[in-house]
Amino acid sequence: MSSPFRPASSAPVSPPPQEAEPEEEVTTLENVKYGDQVFFQMSQPKNGFMHVDKVFSRVGFQTAADGSDVLNFDECLFVVTPMLNYDSKQQAAVLKRTASKLSGGDDEANGEQAMLQARLKQENDQNKKLLMKCDKPPGDGTDELRYGQVIQLKHISTGKFLSGNSITAKVEKSCLRLSLSDGDDNCHFKLMPRFKVRHEGSPAYFTDLLILQSVALDGYSLHVSGKPYDKEE
Repeated sequence: MSSPFRPASSAPVSPPPQEAEPEEEVTTLENVKYGDQVFFQMSQPKNGFMHVDKVFSRVGFQTAADGSDVLNFDECLFVVTPMLNYDSKQQAAVLKRTASKLSGGDDEANGEQAMLQARLKQENDQNKKLLMKCDKPPGDGTDELRYGQVIQLKHISTGKFLSGNSITAKVEKSCLRLSLSDGDDNCHFKLMPRFKVRHEGSPAYFTDLLILQSVALDGYSLHVSGKPYDKEE
């Protein structure tokens, strides 16, 4: 999806009028930082925003009149977070499904489960520390976002993460479905520039055109159909 990051804050304050001759307008680029609230706006083929329906947990496109926001705009807002680790969480899920098949019986299953629970607690604590960085006020040591980094997008209204999915999308059958998740590897997206004016390692700015590549689903990047999903019910 080649759509721009947009800050969720209000419009910038204009400077007071000057009596001197007008000068060329200078555009100030604002870095995107972890913890920033953002939304994704598309202008082609229609104007609108990437939107999450809180009731059905659908991710799709919500149209808007030119220069206007959509209804329930809060459902279009995400927080940019660092990549979190889910290795122990996934191992625990696998163990839960296969515990009854272990040759050592219940003792072996219980021992492995105890070790995994300890690693899972450590993993959760590390993830919480990473998310705490997103709560720092601007300019208080919050890391700037750079192209090439792997990020996650936390939907503000639901507290869940944007996630890729191996299931076919309902609207565009050649695509995979976007959904929300409590957290797994499908929530990892690599931030890449849309054009060569930016490159890996350079800062990401609000209004940049960008691509979010799925890390888990090779060859897929974030894309939202221009067809409103409300009409697909």
